Amino acid sequence: MLSSNQNKYKNLTWKSGNKKIVKIIGNKKIKGVKKGKVYIRGYNSRKKKVLAIRVTVGKKVSKINVKSTTVNMYVGDKAALNAAAAPASASNKKLFYSSSNPAVAKVSKNGRVTAVLSGSSVITIQSKDGHAVKKIKIKVQSELVRSTSKGKVKGIEDANGKSLVWYGVPYGASTAGNNRWKAPQPVAAWSGTRSATAAKQPAAQYSDGTTYLGTEDCLYVNVYRPNNGKKNLPVMVYLHGGGNASGSSDVSFSNMVSATNAIVVSVEYRLGAFGYLSHPALRNGTEEENSGNFTLLDVKAALIWVRDEIRNFGGNPGNVTLSGFSAGGRNALLCMISPGMRGLFHKAIIFSGGCNTCTNEEGEESVEEKLAAGMPYVIRQNNPTEGTTTFQDDIYGAITVDNGELDDMILIKSDGYPTYNFANVVDDHLMGITHVVRGNEYLSSSPKYNRLYEAFGWEVPVYVHCPLITDEEHKKLSKRCGHCSFEDLLEQGFLPETIINFVALLGWSPEEDREIYSLEELIQVFDYHHMSKAPSVFDYTKLKWMNGEYLKAMDFDKFYEMALPYLKEAITKDCDLKKIAAMVKTRIEVFPDIPSLVDFFEELPEYDTSMYAHKKMKTTPESSLEVLRELLPLLEAQEDYGNDALYALLMDYVAKKGCKNGFVLWPVRTAVSGKQMTPCGATEMMEIVGKEESLKRIQKAIEMLEKDNL
Repeated sequence: MLSSNQNKYKNLTWKSGNKKIVKIIGNKKIKGVKKGKVYIRGYNSRKKKVLAIRVTVGKKVSKINVKSTTVNMYVGDKAALNAAAAPASASNKKLFYSSSNPAVAKVSKNGRVTAVLSGSSVITIQSKDGHAVKKIKIKVQSELVRSTSKGKVKGIEDANGKSLVWYGVPYGASTAGNNRWKAPQPVAAWSGTRSATAAKQPAAQYSDGTTYLGTEDCLYVNVYRPNNGKKNLPVMVYLHGGGNASGSSDVSFSNMVSATNAIVVSVEYRLGAFGYLSHPALRNGTEEENSGNFTLLDVKAALIWVRDEIRNFGGNPGNVTLSGFSAGGRNALLCMISPGMRGLFHKAIIFSGGCNTCTNEEGEESVEEKLAAGMPYVIRQNNPTEGTTTFQDDIYGAITVDNGELDDMILIKSDGYPTYNFANVVDDHLMGITHVVRGNEYLSSSPKYNRLYEAFGWEVPVYVHCPLITDEEHKKLSKRCGHCSFEDLLEQGFLPETIINFVALLGWSPEEDREIYSLEELIQVFDYHHMSKAPSVFDYTKLKWMNGEYLKAMDFDKFYEMALPYLKEAITKDCDLKKIAAMVKTRIEVFPDIPSLVDFFEELPEYDTSMYAHKKMKTTPESSLEVLRELLPLLEAQEDYGNDALYALLMDYVAKKGCKNGFVLWPVRTAVSGKQMTPCGATEMMEIVGKEESLKRIQKAIEMLEKDNL
């Protein structure tokens, strides 16, 4: 079916280059007649060619063979589908691959699948000729087993599949022997792959086997991480009182993991707060333990475990935040200022959440202790955790986000300097910025910026989030990925006005059916409200076409000035460069095209005599040899080597020989240029190279043809 949703390709009149291979039916459909390749071309109402499509007619692909239609994988696995088109005699056995859910399983153009997240996806394999399709079901499971220095531990996925959890992970041996509570999973019982999938273990027990007041374990380490297969994630160690006393739960930790894309290590303690001894048996430990610091010792063991083992869970031990809720925040501080804790991490940020539940006295003491200890600190934005925030974008309309998804971003760093996000808002306000125009990847940060504006009592600017520009593989353009910058395009021979015109049309369509605009015209007609929300593809081929149109319309003197360096790069002989520039002006798309197009004026390149065979001109090497032999004495006798005189000479020969023009002009053009594509005709190039060089090249052509025809 010949149809398009692009205006410039609608209502075209289609013609087949060879009706014996492909027929056009009702200007809407194409029908393959016999095996072969042909171009079909679409013409507009002015009979100008707008589009050409190459069509291959051959034996179709009847099916696609695969080893299995179901593939099970773990996150991070890679597998080749090894698909093959059948039958082997099919004309085009190329296959295309696509994934219904690339966030779960990505597939390369060669059919190699990469498991990204747990979940399901369907890989669709389609033959290039469109006649065969095969679907492969991909099931990706999380790798739940992690190795530690003491063995392997197996976790579970949470209910929504967004997080992985390991409960009750042993972090070290008990420091007080039998007089201390038993760990949720005693190290002595550690062997093989131990399950860490039970959310709660029995309450703390003493050496006499009794359970103390039904409390939970004194120190209980759980690990939560995003179910995304990523490594080197930031880590938050969260100290709290266990259960839901502090508002913490599996749900809140899973939400925290999703919001921050970080690993959360939950350290619960319930039996005996810091410095509090509630059972006589606890006094029978060492002198240090009897001083009331037993819980602190176990917290230290848990933090050492984080430092040494968290990398096995995908965490970065060099990026740790130690935090706590209410009293947990105070105790997190005590951990970090304790002499036994110092130097445990290269850096750690104390964040005491839930300060609204602390007394003023507790809050003041906490701050004073931190400042007195010289602990580094940051200033964060305090965003609400409930409700929603709505902002208006001129392209995407009203956008509403849950406040629970807004992180408390850092405004002032520990070195006293503001972050970019903070400085950006202040700077924009001070400069009187009224419109913020940027890529739509920054949509998610707008609510946080707006809250800063509102906190200062400033007017929020108008937001215009533009669609992304991608390459032909639909990847975001990026300098670091090798994509061109504006300066790179200038160096490649593109005109500044072309680039501006082309970029203006990415994501925006004018109301009239037109593509070439000057900057002044764009200023008059451009309206960003008509921009698309969908990403735009940077079509390099179209950019070159547009640049060629600009070159054709350019003032000749300006064109010659810009083309001269490229002409001199290829031609050092005393040739009329201005005349050559006029020849190439309408035949190039970018200036670097010039050298390869005109280098034959400098020196005849090596070429094969098979070039003399031209189906349309009805020439062969034999007929070309005959023509050149007969023309040589006429050209030797010719005095005037101007274009008009030479053309009159050749046309007189054509008339006497009774043949078509091309039957004579093609051999001469080939002999003088040695190329199939030239910027001018035979007599024009002979005028440029002159009589002596023209005769020399024709004589060489005769010798080459005679040698090949022996």
